[in-house]
Amino acid sequence: MDEPSPKTKPSAWSTRVGLVALAALILYLGSQAMGSGLLPDGTPAPQLRFPVAHGGTGEFSLSALRGQVVVLDFWSTSCPPCIKTMEALEAVAARNRDQGLKVVGIAVGGEDREEVARFGQQLGVSYPLVVGDDAAATAYRVRILPSLYVLGRDGRVVETHVGYWDRAGIAAAVRAALNEPTPKN
Repeated sequence: MDEPSPKTKPSAWSTRVGLVALAALILYLGSQAMGSGLLPDGTPAPQLRFPVAHGGTGEFSLSALRGQVVVLDFWSTSCPPCIKTMEALEAVAARNRDQGLKVVGIAVGGEDREEVARFGQQLGVSYPLVVGDDAAATAYRVRILPSLYVLGRDGRVVETHVGYWDRAGIAAAVRAALNEPTPKN
């Protein structure tokens, strides 16, 4: 009769790999259950004011853009997916500017006004970049960068996205918002 083979003990490396895989699965399933965490569609966008660092002067106020479709992009200079998304946003903004689209980048990575201005100029961004803060990130429930909001002409959230968003995805969301009827006040 054959003797049972001795059981081999898993190596420390394979145990760590298994634990990392389990942690990743738990994080993934948790994120799917929680959704993006951003404000839900239909929510009125929080009205905050931000100092403009690039593409304008003074202070930016979202209420001044009522009646237009607005894309808010929460980003940071140290975030590579943010930079890729900004490049896609630039193309969509240029194509839809005359149809009533406004894009605003809100830096929430701790950058100061000069750093945001320099970055916007280096990247060739044509839309306004403003300096946000923790209050802005909290009001819009931003936990991951980039986080984007598409706001309808009535100032309500019509679409959100977390992470890199390609040009086609942004363009489709913007087109849908631009095609919505203008609300009567």
